[in-house]
Amino acid sequence: MKIDEFNISFTDVEILAKSAQNILIEKLTNYGNIISDAHERALLEVNMSYARMALGDLTGRWAVPLDTGMGKTLSVATFCSALYKLDYRNIGILICQSKVEALCEMKRLMISLGIPEKDIGIMHTYKHELDGFDNKKQLREGYVSLPATVLPISHQFLLVTHKRMRGQKFEYFNKFEGAQRGLCIWDESLIASDTKIISLKNLYATASWWSVYADSDDNCELVVRYLNICIERIKSRSDVIKKGSFEVVLELPLLNIDELNTYSEVIMSIGPNTGIDKVILSNFIRMAQTPLRIVFGNEPSIVQYTVSVPVEINCILVLDASWHIRKLEQLDNSIHVIDAFKDSLGLKRYDGVVVQQLFTNAGRSSIASDAESVTWTAAEVAHVILTSIPSDQGITIFTFKAQSNKDPVLLFPDELIRCGVDLDAVIPIVEKSGEINYRPRINLLTWGMHEGLNCYAYCENIFLVGVLRQSEASLAAASIAQKGDLAAPINDIELREVINGEMAHVVFQALGRGSCRKVNQGRAHSMKAWLMFPSLDIYEILESIMLGVQWEEWKALDSLRCLDSSAQRGALRIKMTLCKQPFDVVKISINKLRSMAGLQDLPNRTFTRAREYAERRFYGWIRDKGTFYRQC
Repeated sequence: MKIDEFNISFTDVEILAKSAQNILIEKLTNYGNIISDAHERALLEVNMSYARMALGDLTGRWAVPLDTGMGKTLSVATFCSALYKLDYRNIGILICQSKVEALCEMKRLMISLGIPEKDIGIMHTYKHELDGFDNKKQLREGYVSLPATVLPISHQFLLVTHKRMRGQKFEYFNKFEGAQRGLCIWDESLIASDTKIISLKNLYATASWWSVYADSDDNCELVVRYLNICIERIKSRSDVIKKGSFEVVLELPLLNIDELNTYSEVIMSIGPNTGIDKVILSNFIRMAQTPLRIVFGNEPSIVQYTVSVPVEINCILVLDASWHIRKLEQLDNSIHVIDAFKDSLGLKRYDGVVVQQLFTNAGRSSIASDAESVTWTAAEVAHVILTSIPSDQGITIFTFKAQSNKDPVLLFPDELIRCGVDLDAVIPIVEKSGEINYRPRINLLTWGMHEGLNCYAYCENIFLVGVLRQSEASLAAASIAQKGDLAAPINDIELREVINGEMAHVVFQALGRGSCRKVNQGRAHSMKAWLMFPSLDIYEILESIMLGVQWEEWKALDSLRCLDSSAQRGALRIKMTLCKQPFDVVKISINKLRSMAGLQDLPNRTFTRAREYAERRFYGWIRDKGTFYRQC
């Protein structure tokens, strides 16, 4: 965006943007940040974008890919403060974040910046009680620190969660004083559609299981017949697609509303009350009333999507640190990048961030499948905490959320304690106000809490005990939905990029909860992280966005559950050895490199594979015969 491209009064836009910028820079500086010139220019572009949209000169959906901790979320509050102070009382602003408690923090911040509480609405259904905090002053599950407001849509500034936005009537949240709100600020990635997915294996097995319980009742016979017809058509179309047909969209026989309700009631009333199996069938017959898509891969499935963020909301600014690596979000061609941020990589460097990787399977089925797995992961984490981390440094640990009260992952805290880790320890933290408070030294978080929170920025150590991963079929469905076309082609390469991008996004956001979110003259605060993951796929993606990050091997206390991964370990050592060479070293022989990397004992064939892996995937050096040369 250039100033001379504005169509309305330049002065109006500039005054609003500069006013917001002044408040933002003052707040960031007061928080202890030292802002570089490039950082300040980037924030001015953000405020210019807000101002253009709010004043009606820019429409559409625009992404701002600025790193974590660079002031994106704070800029939301400071812009609203400037808007209010400049007396733009007729422009409604919609603010969407992933967590309800983040909305509460936003409301408090806006009030502290001079916006009257009566002008800020917040929508949620969580409890707000005096006993909502535990003995560590942490919110209990299901509680938040501020109550929902009455008639929130009547407020100039409306705060809602992403989930709350989805599926709501357009007029309910995007109207203010009879007109569309001037600006929607979407904090974090914008995934504008919801998907439904049923694996064919589960559908076939559940239909067969349920039909055993169907008796001679006429309605039961009709339901069984309907299910059989649908399944036969799915199998027939699947066979055709496997032979090369591009007719991937399937329409099944329709039911009228009375039949649909009756069939669903019959399904839920017949057979053992096992819950999920009958829900699959009930969901299927409802999905069958609109076109479906068949996707293959590891788990052939039927999928469907619905647009959950209405196209009528056409003034959205997306604040997303993960934009450059999240291929899924980029599939939505309605989202464009603000010109000034198309080449924004490098505004923040991560030279002081060290990630150590333990090469082990990282999914829930590996990390938290049984008590033995949980005991092993806890012992590895505890060993690092007890031997490598100073007692006055904060620690945040991400692991999987329990799916039941018997989930083995619930043993993780007790196993840490058994290994000697004090989960009740507190450390003194100097708050932004200068006040000293005591905060928990160790914070146990679950995946799902890796976005939208900045209250753990005092933690200089992050553990990622496994990585949250969606199924291949669910990401294929999400990719189709992002493209906005049920028949959109999805190839294996594109799907692999989406899968790896989603895992890298999760890791990047989790790392961004720690001290590396803080920035000083364009450099992230130092931080150490420990990651359990089986390959270097995530590193290859993250090094493109976390410029300067150091990646090392986490050597296990007990390597029983570690993967061999000899070639990838070797490739990582080669890469790190080359990265640590002084700038005046412009070439190094392969034999010397092998010795410096400590790979003399690696079999020749494995070393060759490691070297080739490093050459293909890493940048900065190039090999010519028996020597590596630094690229200028």
